[in-house]
Amino acid sequence: MTEFEMMILEKLNSIDNRLNSMESGQKKMQADIKELQNAQVEMLNRQEQLASDVKSIKITLENEVAPSIKTLTEYQIDDSHRLQSIEKDVQELNDNMAIDEVIAGLQELKVNH
Repeated sequence: MTEFEMMILEKLNSIDNRLNSMESGQKKMQADIKELQNAQVEMLNRQEQLASDVKSIKITLENEVAPSIKTLTEYQIDDSHRLQSIEKDVQELNDNMAIDEVIAGLQELKVNH
């Protein structure tokens, strides 16, 4: 083999090695792309599941929690009115007792004089 043929053969081997290296890199990139595509599909599935969960939670809130809060609020308002009525009755009772004490004191003064 001549020196020129040897040089050409070395160049061809070098090109062949670079092509093999590029092919190997391409296969790795294709595997990475496939992995990213799988991850994307998994994320889309999770996103759909989360959307479904959010919708379920919203329906639960609308159907179960909101009416309960409304009922609780109504009870609190009723209890508040009852408490105000009791406070008013207690105040009237206190006022009546004070008036009775004043009347009793006045009657005692009238009897003693």
